[in-house]
Amino acid sequence: MVMSATPVPANYQPVVFQPDSYLYPESGELLNLATPTFEQLWQQANELNSLGRYSEVLIVLNQIIELYPESFQAWHWQGNIWASLGNYEDAIAAYEQAIKIKPNYFLAAFERGILQVFRFCSQFLLGGESL
Repeated sequence: MVMSATPVPANYQPVVFQPDSYLYPESGELLNLATPTFEQLWQQANELNSLGRYSEVLIVLNQIIELYPESFQAWHWQGNIWASLGNYEDAIAAYEQAIKIKPNYFLAAFERGILQVFRFCSQFLLGGESL
């Protein structure tokens, strides 16, 4: 029996099996299938926030809240993102959730109060219309 050797390309890299990963055939990029940690998700949200990708930050914050529903920080940050996008009702609801989890969380209470005053003044100045 004769075996012939096939030359290996210079850029050849063997694929190592990683049980918590899936290799995309098109790009060769690995997708981690393991549940990310709080710290990994928080870092991802920070990076997206620094790039101004706020709708994607909300997606990551929703993942954090789904995995860690008692994270008052995630609820507070979600309120900040909603407020910056002009969605004041969802921002107030997120601040209220943060306060529900941590009743003495002054910053969330303060920011919720500012939005409530803003909403009231807007309604008064616009003759009943809300922003």
